[in-house]
Amino acid sequence: MKAPNQVLPDWLLPLLLSHQWTGDEDDEGSGGGGRERGDEQTVEEMRVEVMKLCDSLVKREVLNVSPIEWNGEFGEEEERALSRAGFLIDQYEVDYWWLEGLEMLRKLSLTTLLVFLSEDSVVQVLVALLISLAAFAFAAIARPFVDPTLNKLLLFGLATQVVRPP
Repeated sequence: MKAPNQVLPDWLLPLLLSHQWTGDEDDEGSGGGGRERGDEQTVEEMRVEVMKLCDSLVKREVLNVSPIEWNGEFGEEEERALSRAGFLIDQYEVDYWWLEGLEMLRKLSLTTLLVFLSEDSVVQVLVALLISLAAFAFAAIARPFVDPTLNKLLLFGLATQVVRPP
């Protein structure tokens, strides 16, 4: 997980601490609870309090924090998955581990299935265009790769499929 000073901007800390979080009255030391504006805290003290609040919300399953990278911290299942299929999934964000399989289906549909879909070349081109546009839109929104350069490369590659020069 990223260090709190890399994740939360200073202006957000007082807002997080002043918000009434569900169930705070039952959980001592969870932060929040409508802190008064007159309470002066340093930025670092607010960061520590926000991290305590986040930990409390995660424990109560109010907040879900997804893993950021494949690093084996989630035990034997993650280690087994990485040893068996790491070459397919380790370049993706953890939430998008399944995307390589979908990419293979996309490529299969563009190269093989369109032939069986219709004998009309206009229909084949339109279906291929729709598949490519959908993949481009998803990639532009999701940014599924860990490395931002790979995200840009994917977008450029998909753009060349959608917009071909005459």
